Amino acid sequence: MSVQRDLFEAEARKPQPNWGIAIDNLNALSMPEMLAVLTGLQPATRKEVADQSQRILGIQRGWRGSSDRIEAALRAVDGQYRVAPGEFFRTNAALTGPLPPDQQTTLRLHLVKRRTDRYRMSEAGKRFLASDPIEGFRPNLYNDNAGHCTIGIGTLVHHGPCNGTDPSETDEFKSGVTLQRALQLVAGRLAWFEGQFNQAVKVELAQHQTDALLSFVYNTGGLHELLPPLNDGLIEQLPALIRITRVASNPRVASNPVVLMRRRNEADLFENANYQAHY
Repeated sequence: MSVQRDLFEAEARKPQPNWGIAIDNLNALSMPEMLAVLTGLQPATRKEVADQSQRILGIQRGWRGSSDRIEAALRAVDGQYRVAPGEFFRTNAALTGPLPPDQQTTLRLHLVKRRTDRYRMSEAGKRFLASDPIEGFRPNLYNDNAGHCTIGIGTLVHHGPCNGTDPSETDEFKSGVTLQRALQLVAGRLAWFEGQFNQAVKVELAQHQTDALLSFVYNTGGLHELLPPLNDGLIEQLPALIRITRVASNPRVASNPVVLMRRRNEADLFENANYQAHY
């Protein structure tokens, strides 16, 4: 990571950034590093970067080429441009045409990767999921908050309480599982949820936001009431909605303090990238 990237990210995070400093450091980045740093920004911040780049570089200094280069990179990471590279280059020919061939190639590779990438829970997200205030790790069979037989890190064994006779309660589960085995079980269940998540979500999310929402989905089975505002781009409303969304027909579950605590931690992760779940 370059010094210029560090300086840009530090400035952009300030409540009142000095956009002259921020844009100068962004403009100094190579195309691969610029794409990487812009991908990590919130959509609202990316819009501000676009406006400030046009104002500072394009209008005040007359550096139209530099302003267009940043605009091309911004559009490449924007959620609406999850399209084939050819279509992107046709639509944005005025921006991409003047770019050197190596930068055009970088943009094409980025767009190809974006079309095939899928939202997945990170390793930090899995550790968050396995922490005690969220799912926790239990080596033996137990009944979850809804009264269903569960093991490991919130892996559903079958609906209804553990009874010792259901075929799903295998000898392995009756003997208890290791943490490594519990993580394997989580991976299998997560893969299904991640597939559903990727089909449903139409907006761009940072990794910590993805992890928070996948934790929510892992617990509730879907995004439910969160999906419409999420796909409408109302990202700033999500933390408050996560805190109040129970998604449980059983009143005992809906008012369970453990569920309420989990929602608070998921909202904190979504809003503040805080992976330290707390009681």
